[in-house]
Amino acid sequence: MSNDRYRFHRSTDSDPRSTFQSPQEEIEYWKQLYKEKSTELDEFVSSSKELEEELEAELKSKEDSVRELQDTVQKLTNELKDHKVSCCLFVSLTFWQESARQASSQSSAQILQLQVQCADVNLLIL
Repeated sequence: MSNDRYRFHRSTDSDPRSTFQSPQEEIEYWKQLYKEKSTELDEFVSSSKELEEELEAELKSKEDSVRELQDTVQKLTNELKDHKVSCCLFVSLTFWQESARQASSQSSAQILQLQVQCADVNLLIL
């Protein structure tokens, strides 16, 4: 009865199982195939784990780089703000200096005018 069952599980001529001479030969074939596939699976799992570790390390490196770049951007942004403030202060200082020069010139002109007028008044009085 087991031979009938064995024959029942046999496939077409293109199936490697059809070339077996005995059930033991087929069992050995499947054991060997299992070992090969098991080894392939172990290698795949191992290489997948290595790849995952490499990718995790690369991801951490990229995240560190992103953090460094973000820090650099923040520092540069702060420096830019400082430079804008400095620039505004410089422009304001320049404006006030120019205003002071103009006021000084006007004052000097007014003083000169007043001196001339005083001299005229002194001439009239004398």
